Amino acid sequence: MFLRTNRNVGWIGVDIGSHSIKLAQVAATGKRLEVQAAAIVPRVDPWQHDLSQLQNGISSAGELDVFKQRNSGFSGKQSAATISMAVCDVRRISMPDQSNLTFEQLVQNELASIERFKGVPRQFEYWETERAFSDTGPPANVLSVPEFWTRQCMSDLQSSGLDCQQLDGVPFSLARAFSLFEDSDEPVALLDWGYSRATMCIIQNGYPKFVRMLRRSGYRFVMEEIGKGFELDPEMARIVASKYGLEDSSDGWSHSLSRQEEKRSIQQTLHDFVLEPVNVIAKEVNRTIRFLENQQKALVPSKLVLFGGGATLKNVAPLLESKVRMPAEVWGEDIEVQGPDQLPLAVISNAIAMSALPFVESAQQKKGQPASEVPENSADSPAAKRVAG
Repeated sequence: MFLRTNRNVGWIGVDIGSHSIKLAQVAATGKRLEVQAAAIVPRVDPWQHDLSQLQNGISSAGELDVFKQRNSGFSGKQSAATISMAVCDVRRISMPDQSNLTFEQLVQNELASIERFKGVPRQFEYWETERAFSDTGPPANVLSVPEFWTRQCMSDLQSSGLDCQQLDGVPFSLARAFSLFEDSDEPVALLDWGYSRATMCIIQNGYPKFVRMLRRSGYRFVMEEIGKGFELDPEMARIVASKYGLEDSSDGWSHSLSRQEEKRSIQQTLHDFVLEPVNVIAKEVNRTIRFLENQQKALVPSKLVLFGGGATLKNVAPLLESKVRMPAEVWGEDIEVQGPDQLPLAVISNAIAMSALPFVESAQQKKGQPASEVPENSADSPAAKRVAG
């Protein structure tokens, strides 16, 4: 990825999650990117797991106020944000070959026909993608969110003193985060293992081509099993997961034999506790791969890259790799970028991607492509943003 030749600071990237608010600000010097500031603010009350019946968004103003008080290392007011997939819907729509409707009209009609969406205006993005075997016409992926959620997010950001330039979808921020450091002509599976919901995106050449939210696969199921098994509160369960994690034969042992045995015992016990939720998410990944093999073979991924809270479960990548039968890795582990205070890059990845938006636009301009004329299937395109009533 080409970056500006002099040092520039990106926007303040904000990832509005169901369990915490993540913020990051990147800076570029030449082609080198660094995270100059980052913060994770846990929610006092994590969002409930079923948000479908809400008629109003849940405010993040309190968490953003905490960020303002700790605002160390951040500069400026311009920001860009993304919101948890827990409040979003994603689906694939095909336009009938003989339809007189535009894609926008077709999407509006489709969303308006869904019973649980009725009476709630939705904001949506759509982007065209390759035709699947079963498509009857030109297909598009549609990502939508109730309009009251976008209003709540913008209001919270404004009240905290942040000038939000763009509210983006997680599939695009994931694709952008991956593409900041790695190019791939081959399809790659990006797994955002969030607290409430896991989302799998197949990206190629920097853009999401396929998106699926996985059933009952949020990282909370792992945390609940660890907390219940070890009788720990949520914060201690998080620490145990990231510090000890699962046993890995490649781990080096620098402690005494008794310490080694103690650590191995904790890891083996933790493995038993989390095996069921890990098996569930592996099963969902494999279901998705089988679907692609049958419907869109060109999008079968070459590897799986982990993002989100689930990526902090130490040594989970080798376990998932053995279950999904493809290379698996945690995003950020092989990147020469360090986050402040040792914050895991995989957790603040969406915030990093949102902060880097000005650099992405600059790269497009350097390549001779005006930032205002990005590809039609990009969420950065104003024409991709629509409102459905």
